[in-house]
Amino acid sequence: MKKFRSVIAAAMAATMVLTMTACDEEVTPSGGGNSGTPSGSNPGQSSSSSSSSLVSAREEYSDSAVQEAVGKITDKLEDPDMKVEKRIKWLAWYNLQEATPAGELFKAAYGIPETGDNPDDAGKIFEWENVAYVDRYTKLATNIQADLSPDLFPFEGTDFPIGIVMNRYQPIDDLLDLSTEKWAGAKELMDQYVVNGRYYCAFWDITLGSLMWYKKSAIAEIDVEDPQELFKQGKWDWDAFLDMGRKWQQSGTEDAPRYLYDGWGVETNFMLSTGVPLVSLTNGKMTANLHDANIERAVSFIETLDSENLPYPRAEQGWTISPRSWINNQNLFFCEGVWRYEGNGWNGKSDTDEEKKAMQNADGLKDYRIRYNWPADEIRVVPFPKDPKADKHYVQLKQDSLMWVKGSTNRNGVKAWIDCSATAALDPETTEASKKQMIDDPTKQWTRELLDFLYPLYKLDGSSPVTPVAEFRTGIPYPVYDSNASESPVASLTDFIYIDESFTTLRDTHESTIQTALDDLNKQLGAA
Repeated sequence: MKKFRSVIAAAMAATMVLTMTACDEEVTPSGGGNSGTPSGSNPGQSSSSSSSSLVSAREEYSDSAVQEAVGKITDKLEDPDMKVEKRIKWLAWYNLQEATPAGELFKAAYGIPETGDNPDDAGKIFEWENVAYVDRYTKLATNIQADLSPDLFPFEGTDFPIGIVMNRYQPIDDLLDLSTEKWAGAKELMDQYVVNGRYYCAFWDITLGSLMWYKKSAIAEIDVEDPQELFKQGKWDWDAFLDMGRKWQQSGTEDAPRYLYDGWGVETNFMLSTGVPLVSLTNGKMTANLHDANIERAVSFIETLDSENLPYPRAEQGWTISPRSWINNQNLFFCEGVWRYEGNGWNGKSDTDEEKKAMQNADGLKDYRIRYNWPADEIRVVPFPKDPKADKHYVQLKQDSLMWVKGSTNRNGVKAWIDCSATAALDPETTEASKKQMIDDPTKQWTRELLDFLYPLYKLDGSSPVTPVAEFRTGIPYPVYDSNASESPVASLTDFIYIDESFTTLRDTHESTIQTALDDLNKQLGAA
């Protein structure tokens, strides 16, 4: 792959802001987060929902099976007799839907809150204050300062632990009893997000930061074993991935070259497959792992992929990802989050040519399946391959959680919604009903094959075949980390193949700056 200097790298970063979606580890929080400049709207975040959780619906789609299932588990709530009288105020760039399992359980146990600040939202659980993505932290701070705090706000990796230091949130461990069996599976993960001895995040399931989407027919062309089958056998690792890529590349021609993968954040995922993040948060302390041998091994593998020209050459395509190249069998894998299957709801439709260009990647993979009449099992998915030297199959963590905002006094409403979310997600019958809802919902149209493969990955009961790893490198304050700039000190360490420098050179150049920022942040965390 050709190397490009800073002016091109800056163009790449700007394009990433427009097209990178539903991955909070990479999206820029403005107004006090990790970017010095507003980045424009985030096309991937639908105006209805950006959650990548498999149990959340983008649009209201009630299902009687879901309602029946949750009606049987109200007694599993921590406080089913609690009174929830006031609607929950929700500040975000997307709405929380109330026909999901969590919403139906809330209604079954607590009914519809009778009071609230906005009479237009009578008959609902939530009062949604819509905010532009780039303005979200500015608006949150303004509301808190004006004693107009929302109750809940989306969790984003780019705001943790910065948001705690900036006094945006309040702990939840005196709101919920996190010592019960309900939270046992998530306890180890939640422990990683403890600040100054307090819990701020409740996790009930997880998603993966990115997945590898592929077509069954494309794999058949090169006569290799299906990646899903390799995964089930414990053989889906870097070596199998590289071998598959070489065979795919050899099946191309000079006029129609083929590439192994396209997508954002690939390098981060390979680093995390070693089980070691660039920056970790342990016992409330941020620590850099820049010299860890596991990181260096991942860097060597990434350099091998790059030297063999296996990544799709985005630099030659205006620094955009290309679903079209995946559809046309130029690229074997398309690396995106689970959200990509449904898309963002726009389907490429907009009023102006400029908007059409910005939203060119708005379609979901399901839209291609329907449009081109592919078989139901044509689209497949697999986690990133395992590091052959790792003891487990580690994957990048992306968690869907909610933050209790500083100044909120609606304790019962917040407690009820988080508890309903966890209780519904952990119930097997509700999970099965939710799958059917996602298959039948015309805005989703998932297939049984995909859901049956993905759901087990997301469990926090110890049965998942993958182990999530939390990466805290994006939690370092601007400008040491800036997702708008590939050459900011931290961002450059995962974007090194797009910059005319080696990982080692970049690490040596920026290590002191990164450590100074971590030392300062650790001091603040101690006082948070």
